[in-house]
Amino acid sequence: MRGRERASDVQKDRPLHPQMRLGARPPRRAALRIAAAYAVIGLVYIRFSDVVLTAVMGEATLRRYAWVQTAKGWAFILVTAVLLYFWIRRTFTAVRTSAEARRDTERRTQLLVERVRDYAIFTLDPTGKVTSWNRGAQQITDWAEGEIVGQHVSVFYTQDDVA
Repeated sequence: MRGRERASDVQKDRPLHPQMRLGARPPRRAALRIAAAYAVIGLVYIRFSDVVLTAVMGEATLRRYAWVQTAKGWAFILVTAVLLYFWIRRTFTAVRTSAEARRDTERRTQLLVERVRDYAIFTLDPTGKVTSWNRGAQQITDWAEGEIVGQHVSVFYTQDDVA
C-alpha cells in the first residue's frame, strides 16, 4: 500500500449510490430498461407524429411531400440519440461510482487487517495456500510474511494433527 492512511481519511461522508445498496438492480437490467425505453419512445413518436402530420398537412399533401417523413425520421434519430447518451452516461456513472465504493471498502478492510496485532488474520486461496498475512499473525507465529505466503495451510499443523 502506498503510504499509511488513517481509516478516517479513507472513509468519506457520502451516501451509498443506489447501485451499491442491497438488492440494487444489476447493470444488465439498466441496459434492458434503456432498450425498452428506446423502443417505447420510438413507437410513441412514430405513431403520434404520423397522426399530427396527417392532421396538419392532410394525407394527400403528405404523400406529395415525402421529404417531411424523412425529416421526421431524422428528428426521431436525433432525439433518441440524445436520450440514449444521457441514459448510458448515467449508467456508466453508476457503475464507476460502484467500483469506487468497492475499492474504498477494500482499502478500509486492508487497513483494518494490517493494523490488527492481537489476532492472526490470514487468507487462503481455494487450494489451501496462504495468500495474505498480517502483523498479528507474524507476531504470534514468528513467521514473516515472505516465509509463509504461498505455503499450504498444513504447515500450521504437526504430522500428528494432520493424521
